[in-house]
Amino acid sequence: MNHPESNPVHTFLDSAREQFLTDPRRATYRALGPDDPAAPLGIGVQHLPDGDLDTRARALAVRLRTRARVGDRALILCEPGLGYITAFFACLYAGVVAVPAYPPVGATAHRLGRIEAVSRDCAASVMIVDDATDAEMAAHADSGAAALPRFSVAAIDTADASSWRRPPIVGADLAFLQYSSGSTGTPKGVMVTHRNLLAQTAVVNDRFLNGVDEAWETFTWLPPYHDMGLIGSLLTFAVSRSSATLMTPMAFLKRPLRWLEAVTAIRARLTGAPNFALDLCVRKATPEAIARLDLSSLDVLFSGAEPVRADTLERFAETFGPAGFDPAALLPCYGLAEGTLAVTAKPRPGPSRTLTASRAGLLAGESRAPECAEDERRLVSCGRAMEGHTVRIVDPAEGAELAPGLVGEIQVAGPSVTDGYFGQPELTAETFLPDADGTVWLRTGDLGYLDAGELVVVGRRKDLLIVNGRNHHPHDLEDAIVASHPGVRPGGVAAFALEESEDVGLVVEVEGRITDEDASAIDRGIREVLGGEHGVAPAELVLVRPGTVPKTSSGKVQRSACRAALSQGLLDGRIRWRFGGRSPRPELAGAVRS
Repeated sequence: MNHPESNPVHTFLDSAREQFLTDPRRATYRALGPDDPAAPLGIGVQHLPDGDLDTRARALAVRLRTRARVGDRALILCEPGLGYITAFFACLYAGVVAVPAYPPVGATAHRLGRIEAVSRDCAASVMIVDDATDAEMAAHADSGAAALPRFSVAAIDTADASSWRRPPIVGADLAFLQYSSGSTGTPKGVMVTHRNLLAQTAVVNDRFLNGVDEAWETFTWLPPYHDMGLIGSLLTFAVSRSSATLMTPMAFLKRPLRWLEAVTAIRARLTGAPNFALDLCVRKATPEAIARLDLSSLDVLFSGAEPVRADTLERFAETFGPAGFDPAALLPCYGLAEGTLAVTAKPRPGPSRTLTASRAGLLAGESRAPECAEDERRLVSCGRAMEGHTVRIVDPAEGAELAPGLVGEIQVAGPSVTDGYFGQPELTAETFLPDADGTVWLRTGDLGYLDAGELVVVGRRKDLLIVNGRNHHPHDLEDAIVASHPGVRPGGVAAFALEESEDVGLVVEVEGRITDEDASAIDRGIREVLGGEHGVAPAELVLVRPGTVPKTSSGKVQRSACRAALSQGLLDGRIRWRFGGRSPRPELAGAVRS
């Protein structure tokens, strides 16, 4: 029999359903439920047996097919949880292309606008909702996406399941569209096929779980409308013997240590999160909270979606070492939606690799030893290419492949590389480059170099700042700003070029209730560290409330969106102090204070 990845008729649906029916009483997916005093740490867990998931997905698929044909697109507007899982698999069971989207509960104009833009771009035929999102969309049902036929995961008639028939789909057909977290007006739907999913889940199982034959307990709070949450934390386990317990992203943000408490309670062996989440847990940790944790079960804590920082990994390992956390469990990785998900990851077992390089050298295009402490930049290796995939570094201008140690654009080829962007052939042609032998190379837009066969990510081409003829990676400036004053909120800093100039603008989130004197001290500290270490003098610096800096669903800072929001006055109500720019004196910008 052909391997699923090489069998053109076999799909991700077939692999998942084979697992669901092997032991219908087993629950691949669980979710944190109401607190249970009798459970470890009081954490209750709800189960969705695989047989029930299969029945509910078949039933909803039958209903979807009354208003959507095979290949049509369906918006998934459910909140994270077991209902979301049901909605996604119902799309697969119907042969309808799933389109995960940010749920509209408490919808703002921006969020509704993004749903409208995604719906138009993919020409959605239907939407799938739950009770909360159904009410929200019903309130806006007079036009646009909200007027689409709605199907609720809360109103499934399981009797419909008997009418289900496998849709006529093959491995090359689309499974879902993964929309980027870009601006509202320019959504990009990455086309992920069943073949891509089979390839990606196989390599994640191999690298993260040591092979598909070993069953692991896993835990996630990552949003299922983002690729790291959907594929890396949910779909991978539909084709392995492992089980995933879910918590909502909002529950994590309200109380970050709930994540680690849940890992303790269910004895999870795998979990993952972006860099900012590790920082957040360190900031919230207390001796009493750490004493309640037992993280000795963790074999893997993967981190990606945004730059992985050496000091964050070290602080997390040091803080939670007393709770049994093993630093070797940290697994830095690199990926992107256009590659389905993971492109590289640290080999297991073994510790993470931290490298030291010259800032000036990296900006000049090569990795070399730093000349002094101020010239030093610490980087984390993101590991080797996933099995069957290839990573190369090329000169962005000439396209020639570069030798190890030289900085250039990261490009990747392999079975997880997707087919491009839905309905955007020109952008697809610019981003997915075929070789003479038919190999398609994905241009990631990210900068990095290879060291001992492992990928080291340096930054992103489009975010590069050029000040007085010198290049600066915004990550370097942002890291320096966080270290300049304890009032600066880690993960809440955006550095970018102001519109049509080389001037640098900064939006900086500040913690707690700070005084005018504190704000002036933060301004001085930022200017001193940027001037002294980088030769940069920001033209505009605004201090804002926590949660102001725009981020993707995975927590990655959106610098271009932040620049646009600042220039359009959309941040004005969140600004607490402004230094430079339109209000040069801090007292003029201090009218809005917490």
